[in-house]
Amino acid sequence: MSVYSATSTGFPELDLPESYLKAMNDIPASAASGTIDLQDFLKLKGLVDTGGEAKFRVQNGEVKLNGEVETRRRKKLQRGDVVEIHGVLHPVEW
Repeated sequence: MSVYSATSTGFPELDLPESYLKAMNDIPASAASGTIDLQDFLKLKGLVDTGGEAKFRVQNGEVKLNGEVETRRRKKLQRGDVVEIHGVLHPVEW
């Protein structure tokens, strides 16, 4: 998974807290461009513990995207989509 790098802003006058930089480094590069893979969303939100669990849950039809069962773990999500797992709705936002 490629990750958006926020270690340097290019603006020396900005003094960003370390916690902000760490949080930014946890966001997949695709999210910085406006989309995120379903499996990455599940992991980042803490809805699954591992990528293997994400694969298992998605491919077994346990995950819904916008009310429809989604079995593609690399399905690109956009802001405004809604993921459902274990009967709980999770809006896609970052």
